[in-house]
Amino acid sequence: MATKWDERLERAAQSRGTVVVLCGEGDKDEVVEAARTVGARHGLTPQIDRQPADGVRVGYRDESNVGDSPLV
Repeated sequence: MATKWDERLERAAQSRGTVVVLCGEGDKDEVVEAARTVGARHGLTPQIDRQPADGVRVGYRDESNVGDSPLV
C-alpha cells in the first residue's frame, strides 16, 4: 500500500540517507511501517527514531556497513 510518505522515503533509501517525516503522533505507526516496507524493497533495514515531537526520523544504511550509522 502506497502512503503519502513513500516518495520521500524512497529518495532517502536510494541515497542511503536520512529523512525527517513531519507528522502527528497518530501517524507515526504508519510512517514506521512505510519506512520498513520501502527499506525491504531496497534490501535495507531502516533506523527509526520516533522521539521527535513533530515527526519520525528515518535513516537507511547498507547492511554491509553496519558501523556507519546515518543517524547522528
